[in-house]
Amino acid sequence: MAVNVGGVRREARAMMARRSVRGEAEVPWLLRAVCCLDLTTLAGDDTPGTIARLCAKAKSPIRKDILRALGVEHMKIQVR
Repeated sequence: MAVNVGGVRREARAMMARRSVRGEAEVPWLLRAVCCLDLTTLAGDDTPGTIARLCAKAKSPIRKDILRALGVEHMKIQVR
């Protein structure tokens, strides 16, 4: 696959100058951000219940009704 490095750099500079993503790209960027969340804890006092809640949140970080409203319920949005 060929990559237009100059074009990628121009787009990256333009994105950094805007400081925010708007329009059609906003939802995909926010969904990607959710997938990058870190749900680990640094506390040594985690209970089995806390760990179970973190695992459940990682498997389904966004409520189904919200995914449905965004029209992305078919996507598998998970924290990795």
